[in-house]
Amino acid sequence: MTFIRLHILNFLFIGLFMSACVEPLEFDLNSEVEYVLIDGVVSNSPDERTISISRGAGFNQREFKPVNARGNIYRDGQLWDILAVQGVGKLYVPFTLKLEEGRSYEIEITTSSGDVFRSQPQIVQPKLKMDSLSFGVERRLAGTTFSGLPRFDQFVDIFAHVRTPGPPEERYYRWQVDGTFSFVESTQPQNPNNIPSTCYLSHFVSENPTTVLSADGLAAGDVKKLVNSRIADESFLFRHVINVYMHAIDKSTFEYYDRAIRLTQSAGTLFDEVPAPVQGNVKKIAGEPEIVLGQIDFSLVDTMRISLSKGILKVPISNVCETPTPCPTRPPAPGGVIDPIYCKCWDCDLALPNSSLFPPFFWDE
Repeated sequence: MTFIRLHILNFLFIGLFMSACVEPLEFDLNSEVEYVLIDGVVSNSPDERTISISRGAGFNQREFKPVNARGNIYRDGQLWDILAVQGVGKLYVPFTLKLEEGRSYEIEITTSSGDVFRSQPQIVQPKLKMDSLSFGVERRLAGTTFSGLPRFDQFVDIFAHVRTPGPPEERYYRWQVDGTFSFVESTQPQNPNNIPSTCYLSHFVSENPTTVLSADGLAAGDVKKLVNSRIADESFLFRHVINVYMHAIDKSTFEYYDRAIRLTQSAGTLFDEVPAPVQGNVKKIAGEPEIVLGQIDFSLVDTMRISLSKGILKVPISNVCETPTPCPTRPPAPGGVIDPIYCKCWDCDLALPNSSLFPPFFWDE
C-alpha cells in the first residue's frame, strides 16, 4: 500500500474508547492511565509489513510515544523468523517471508523493559480477486454554509465488484483505499522562461478499513460494494488514481472491524444500548498487568486501480491554474517560445505533505 499507515488505527481506538462505557476495563477516560497500542497489517504487499508499538496516557490524549522493542514471527506455532527493527516502535516483517494461504501466523513482541506481548494465531484466508472497479457521481448534502443554508456538493463514489463464493463457505473481506492525484505547478508564473512541473500528491482515507463485507449468507454471485466516497474537488481536475485494496480476513477480524466502524459512525442517544470497548487480538503474556489495545491482521490482498479526471467525471470543477487550458507539462521544441503562464500554483516540495515531483510506481501502469 502506498506510504505507511500513519497510525490510522490509533485514532480509531481512541474514538472507540471515548464512546464506550468503562466496563470491563474500569478506567477514567480523563485520567492519565497508561496503555500499550500494538497494531499492524501484514500482507503480500511490501508496504504492509510494519508493526507499530507505542504507549499512551489518558484516552482523551491523541499522543503516542514509540517503544523500543524486538519481535519474532511464528508460523503454525513454530518460530519462523526475527522481525527487523526499522526504528523506535517500528518492526518490519521481512518481505522475503511470503504469507501462505491456510497457514497460521502470530507475532511476539518484547519491549526493552521486558514486557512481552503476543497476537492470537490467525489463519490466512483464501485470496479473492476483484472483478472490476466502477464509479458514480451524485449531488448530496455536504453540510451548511456560514449563513446556515444547506450546502450541496458532487460526490464521487467508488464501487468494487466481486463474485462471492456464497454458502456453505464463510468468507470475510475488508477494503482500504488511498490514491494520488497530480496538478501542474509553476514557481514563477510571470517568468516566460519558467518551465512548469507536475506535482504528485498522495492521500489516505480517514478510517481503516473503509468497508467490510461478510459473504456468509449471501448467494453466490456478483456483489457491488461502495468502498469510498469523495467530494469532486480540484484533486480530480487533471488525473486522480485511486487504489483499492481488498483483504481476505477471518471471522474474528471481520467482527472486530465491523464493530469498530459501527461504533465510530454512530453517536447514539441516551436510550441506546451502551457499547462495550472493542478489544483486538494482542495480549500481554509477561510483565505487570496493563491495558493493551491493538489488532494485528495477516491477510492476502488484491489490488485494483481506477483513474479519474474532470473529463471522465463530467462535472464542473474549477481550474486551479485559472487558465482556459491546463499548464504545459513539458518545454516546447528547441527554438520554440514559451508563452507567459499565469497560474495559481503550489510549492510541491515544501508546502504540501506527501507530495513529490516524481510519479508513484503505479502511475503509468
